[in-house]
Amino acid sequence: MKGNKEDQPTTSTDNRSEMSEKVGEILQRTRIAQKLTLDEVSRQTRIPVRHLEAIEEGSSKGLPATTYSAGFVKTYANLLGLDGVALAARFRQTMGEATKQQPIIEPYAPTDPARVPPWRLIVPCVIAGVIIIGGGILWNNHHSTPSVPYAQNLSTVTDSSNVNDNSNINAETENSAIAAVENQAIYSPSMTNTFLANATDATIENTPKAAVNLVALKPVWLRVYDGKSGPVLFEKTLNTGDHFEIPATAKDPLLRTNHPEALTVMVATRNLPPSILPSKKVKDFSLKPDSLLTAAPISPSSQAGSSN
Repeated sequence: MKGNKEDQPTTSTDNRSEMSEKVGEILQRTRIAQKLTLDEVSRQTRIPVRHLEAIEEGSSKGLPATTYSAGFVKTYANLLGLDGVALAARFRQTMGEATKQQPIIEPYAPTDPARVPPWRLIVPCVIAGVIIIGGGILWNNHHSTPSVPYAQNLSTVTDSSNVNDNSNINAETENSAIAAVENQAIYSPSMTNTFLANATDATIENTPKAAVNLVALKPVWLRVYDGKSGPVLFEKTLNTGDHFEIPATAKDPLLRTNHPEALTVMVATRNLPPSILPSKKVKDFSLKPDSLLTAAPISPSSQAGSSN
């Protein structure tokens, strides 16, 4: 009995010493006592050496999640003949407290430069966009039918005829005058005959045979082009009495205008009837002499009248 009483203080002291030791220190001490190396333990337990070293050092760096790490401790302890369940629980508790004490700091992730388009890509895109928009505007202006020149020339005629009476006319009065000129029949048949006679005597007298001329009865905008996709031969506003002769080199002259009623077509010295042109907007209207004469043949009486 006396011997047993002497043994009790030694056992309690060993238990307190064992409890104060860390799990890694217990495993390391036992392994060294059994003269085992980490490589031998790794071969028997299939636990990587780096994980065994981290467990013995009590470091969580390089270890997997606590659940897996506790499993490693249990296997390691069982190999050494220790209580694997108890050591694994102590290890799990120790690692949990260490995790709580260490705040998790999430590093600031700066903006990835690869996600920001470089300037060498942005600048060409901007230039290409400007070129495309500018080209579209130019193409639209070239192929659209302008209506401003006709109104502008009408306003010019009105202003020149009334310059003494309306020298200080404002914008609203000018627009009203333009509308009034468009709605009134200011060109009488006698005026038309005078324009044709002047054009025939002064400018078309020496015109080669079968030459086509367009004579303006009033200010009118028109475009003449050689074929649908060919070059533009003429594009402007003809004033009253002006004419345009189709070049002899034109292979397929075509006409486009908003006011065909303001034009008279002449082949050589003969003027064709007004019905040769549509009453409304025309586009791709052929101005070939053969086509014009076929569409509106000239009667002998009209030829004689034009010659007189």
